[in-house]
Amino acid sequence: MHPQLAFANSSNVSFNRIRRSQTCIRPTTTTRVAVRRWRATAADPERPKNIQPPTPDPLPEPPAQQESQPDAQPVPDAQFEQQVPGKIQLDELTIAKQRTVLEEYSRELRQKRLEEEREAARIFGWVPYAETLNGRLAMFFLVTGLLTEYWTGYTLPEQVELMLRTLGII
Repeated sequence: MHPQLAFANSSNVSFNRIRRSQTCIRPTTTTRVAVRRWRATAADPERPKNIQPPTPDPLPEPPAQQESQPDAQPVPDAQFEQQVPGKIQLDELTIAKQRTVLEEYSRELRQKRLEEEREAARIFGWVPYAETLNGRLAMFFLVTGLLTEYWTGYTLPEQVELMLRTLGII
């Protein structure tokens, strides 16, 4: 079977009508083109019968490994472990000092970040106390307006108009 046609079951499959249940991969435009080319060459009586697919080029041979020198002496494990640059032994006092310095530095950074956030919020007008006050006032006047509408029969816009007329603004 042709390698590009491996997506279909070969038993009882007509390439004109491939059922979805008989395929494991949906044919794409490239596979359709390959099927057309394969059909054209399979139906061609002048096509030579002994065409073999090209063989891949042989891989280059790996270079020969050099033999190690017999006079080289192995490094003792204890000496090698002592020379590791990242292996530093710290006592408890040094670790405690580092911990306190790092905590202090993190507090400074946190304080600086919070200060920047407060300044940005103040510039845009989002101050927590003002937001709380705005919410309380809005709820108070909304409830007051709804209750007044219920008792008097005036809607909220009519109440605003009445208040503006009473104050002499309109």
